Amino acid sequence: MTLLSIGTVAMLSLLSYSLLRTWALAVWIPYLLIIGLTAYMKHAYNLALDPYIVSQIIGASPQDFAQFANFRNIGVFCLIALSCTGTLLLLFCVYRKAPRWRMLCLSIIGLALCAGMGCMVQESCLSYNEHEGLGSPGIIYRLPNTYRLAKARNTALFQKVAALPSPADKPSSISTLRGDEGCICILHIGESVRADRLSLNGYARDTTPWLRQHAAELVNFTDCTAISTLTTNSMLTILTDAAGNMEREISPQLDARCGNVMDIFAAHGFGCYGFFTSKVRDVHETWGSAFERLQQLISAKAAGVYEYGNTDTGDYNPKLQLPIIHKVLEETSGNRFLLINNVGSHSPFFAYDQEHPAFTPTSPEALHNAPHTNPQAAEMTSNAYDNTIRYTDEYIRDLLEPLRGKPYLYIYVSDHGEPVGENNEWTRGNPNFHRTQWCKVPLIVIASPEFEQLHPHFAEALAQLRAHATLPCAHENIFHSLLGVFGISTPYYNAEHDLSSPQCKPYTGPHPARNGEPSDGLKWE
Repeated sequence: MTLLSIGTVAMLSLLSYSLLRTWALAVWIPYLLIIGLTAYMKHAYNLALDPYIVSQIIGASPQDFAQFANFRNIGVFCLIALSCTGTLLLLFCVYRKAPRWRMLCLSIIGLALCAGMGCMVQESCLSYNEHEGLGSPGIIYRLPNTYRLAKARNTALFQKVAALPSPADKPSSISTLRGDEGCICILHIGESVRADRLSLNGYARDTTPWLRQHAAELVNFTDCTAISTLTTNSMLTILTDAAGNMEREISPQLDARCGNVMDIFAAHGFGCYGFFTSKVRDVHETWGSAFERLQQLISAKAAGVYEYGNTDTGDYNPKLQLPIIHKVLEETSGNRFLLINNVGSHSPFFAYDQEHPAFTPTSPEALHNAPHTNPQAAEMTSNAYDNTIRYTDEYIRDLLEPLRGKPYLYIYVSDHGEPVGENNEWTRGNPNFHRTQWCKVPLIVIASPEFEQLHPHFAEALAQLRAHATLPCAHENIFHSLLGVFGISTPYYNAEHDLSSPQCKPYTGPHPARNGEPSDGLKWE
């Protein structure tokens, strides 16, 4: 906070007290609380309250908030609140001794001097990404405006998705299955896993021993780009025929024409099931997280939707999901499509065996201890992140091994990566992440021998997937690849985006090798 900011705040507090007396506390306590919390976020997490961050906060689930509602953060919040209240009461006690007219004149003269020096003009016009001047009066209108922009962004996304026609509305056919083969398709959208932290991809630590040992049996796409740092946007781009981030203003050629791919599988006899961490809420509800409401749109045609985790203890480790999934598979028959989403490597990196971690020293609490300034916290946070990836490797093993002997196709893709110390960044506060390596995510396909033998087309499709394993790809490829692998013909299918088609073309959107820019000249903003 600059001296000019302090002077401006002092004059405004004097003016408000001269006009409102102690009622001014109703204005200044929330204001100073916001200032204190903003400063703490900058210190602890190196984040500023811009529209991008606020939109993530609005979209966060209760589980996300629960992980940050630890004793440290709650204690800091209480300390800031007590300090703000005490400081104001002390200041107002000083003001009380002066006549009201004198305070009013002094505050007006002081504000005029500050305005004359350019204080208010300079600091109230700061951009949203500016980290200085957080104590200026401009935050009074910047923060509500930031919230309004973020809320409007999420609402527009809901409306856009709700207006998309179902891909099952147009005629389609499937050339490979009748409906009674017992085929299982699993689309697992993981959380916050970056490709370069997998030992499968050459990372020095053995974070994925099971996947690495089965490398010859899987298809590992080594250059897959996440479309967004927000789970909602990434998941929707994965599930629809959008060829870009659905939240962005993009060229018409890239925008989604239809909704969830699960709909077309349901239309062809697949029993569709969704497995989520968060509670599924009605999209029209104004409470609950954005993702919870969005899940209602995602799973509208699902035969069953399941959530996992212990809400009493706050335990949302992914393995709690496995018994639910296996029970559903045991109790159902026919062809089935499973959509899985769980916390995976979501910050603050708690989803691993904390009693027997593979990489030490480690603690999920270390992310709250300012790793951007604390080397010990940085080491522990990085280890915690690697432990979560090791845990995801175990999850995939425990999910698939009971399915031996059954025809299944398993696709794992992460919604986005996570900064783990690059450029001293430890949280997803950088919207230009396509310039960084943490926009690169794993895309892994595993097919059982029984699936490959089920139909000649499946063997051909898997051969094409293997041939395209080094092709640059992105979230936008998954919708069309699912249709292509299963031989589903529909007007929404595009062979150029199908990784199982000989006609597939490389991804041309924003990429780190191009400094975050697309190569095709299409509009990405």
